[in-house]
Amino acid sequence: MPENSKLKTIKVFKYGLYGMSAFFLSGLIAVIIILFFDEYIVSALVAGWLGGFLTGTFLRMKDKRAKMAASGAIGMPLGLFLSFGAAGLFELMFPFASASLAYTGIPDAIGISIMGLIFGSIMGIFIFGSSALKIFAPVCTLASMPFGILVSAMNEGYVLRDFNLMMNSIIKGKGIIDLNFLVITVSLGIGTGLSIAIHDIISRKKHS
Repeated sequence: MPENSKLKTIKVFKYGLYGMSAFFLSGLIAVIIILFFDEYIVSALVAGWLGGFLTGTFLRMKDKRAKMAASGAIGMPLGLFLSFGAAGLFELMFPFASASLAYTGIPDAIGISIMGLIFGSIMGIFIFGSSALKIFAPVCTLASMPFGILVSAMNEGYVLRDFNLMMNSIIKGKGIIDLNFLVITVSLGIGTGLSIAIHDIISRKKHS
């Protein structure tokens, strides 16, 4: 692999890691809000706003940081609302298909991918304009898809079941730790970081 390609690969990986770290931190705070207050809309606002702000900080994008925070605050609750809305609409329109797919993990993967699509589209347009849509929309969608499968596995008790039971027994009476919300938030951070890196690489190539 040429040195230039190695540097690009490292950059994409690094930006994805920064996005993941930023949204993991914001997701933790959001999960605590859910735990004590059961406020999902507020949690989505906080996770999106803080995640966007921290990503801008980690990537040293001070001139874009306010836009990233604003787009995160809009994109996350909107994505959450529309993805659940789409799932509910599908269930109403195709009840038999919905029932047969219920335990396959496909609905979770599709729903969270839709959320990634909406979030990534808003983030891309806010930060770089409509031209960034062709990068952010597919990248964030694809980045979210495996996490949708993970959420399905968690719901079925195949992944993190014992950890979840242990943590919820420790805080018994306080509420529940919503690991699904944390996983979804992290997926959006990874998609955002990867999208910014790819957009930057393509932009530099065009202007070189």
